[in-house]
Amino acid sequence: MSVRKISKWQIVEEGSFWPGGRFFYKHTGLTRGSEGYRRAETDSIKLDHAEYQRAKQEIEESGGARIGQQGSLALWWAEDGLYWADANLADEDVLLLIWDRLRKQNRKLDRLRKLRHSQEQLDELRRERIADEVRALVWERDEGRCVKCGTEEELQFDHIIPVARGGGNTAENIQILCGGCNRQKGDQII
Repeated sequence: MSVRKISKWQIVEEGSFWPGGRFFYKHTGLTRGSEGYRRAETDSIKLDHAEYQRAKQEIEESGGARIGQQGSLALWWAEDGLYWADANLADEDVLLLIWDRLRKQNRKLDRLRKLRHSQEQLDELRRERIADEVRALVWERDEGRCVKCGTEEELQFDHIIPVARGGGNTAENIQILCGGCNRQKGDQII
């Protein structure tokens, strides 16, 4: 039970689009010969105007249409391209497999969009290093001790308004806290 999407395909009009015209599936790929690999084009399945219109309508209604067969494989035309499917599969089963493939692809694309968006947000939130001049100014202003408890141990530069909430790296937004006071503060604005 398999459905395989065909790459390098196209539906080509031959002659007029009106009832005398014909459409055919054209596959382009590489074939290996005595001179190495070369580009090859093969006409696989031809459709007359009525068959083409029927297939387009089936695609709109059910998501895909069987347009031909070669050996043990059936050729299906769906919204996103052409597929080879086992000829012994029921039409409903083929449509379900194509639908499932598209569903998984869309879910993956949604995850990738969310991942890219969250990565962009992380890049925006990534902090710039506090400038040495600002560090020196804050150190002097806060006299090298925690502004909450006065200790001189495990000192850290803390953003009064967290960067995640729009705070900057200016001296007015930086204070010195010890590790304990900083952990107690968390991301609160005090």
